[in-house]
Amino acid sequence: MAQPDDGFRVTIWSCLIPPVPLFLLSIATEGADRGITAIADADITTWLALGYVVVFATILALGVWSMLLGRYPAHKVVPFALLIPVVGIPTGWLVEGDVVTLPMLAGALVLLAGLYFVTIRARVDRDTVASKGMSVVLRRSSTPRAVDHRAGTT
Repeated sequence: MAQPDDGFRVTIWSCLIPPVPLFLLSIATEGADRGITAIADADITTWLALGYVVVFATILALGVWSMLLGRYPAHKVVPFALLIPVVGIPTGWLVEGDVVTLPMLAGALVLLAGLYFVTIRARVDRDTVASKGMSVVLRRSSTPRAVDHRAGTT
């Protein structure tokens, strides 16, 4: 399996390359005047928002994500991507004054419960089985079951 030696370097390159063809596509579809006008009319809030997206949301976040995927197996890292909308709800409320609805909170609770069962609970179950001298056997078209190797029973 091909694996980059430095995830942060890959992130930087992935941030530098796409703007060029996207800029050219924008000029081809919208015209050069519209892009120049948008840049000329941008205020400080626009530039700060762009800076935040470029530095924090893209380079820093994707760099950390790549670093984590380089150090840990994907099955231990990827479930935490579910926290993105959960963090987005209070952030939108604090920064933009977004209205938080009951379905949004219910969805966040479902995500948190799923994350708990996938990460914490699965680890506790694995550790419990291992501490009893058992192993988890996976068979095709069946559910996992614990096997006690000492007594030869299931």
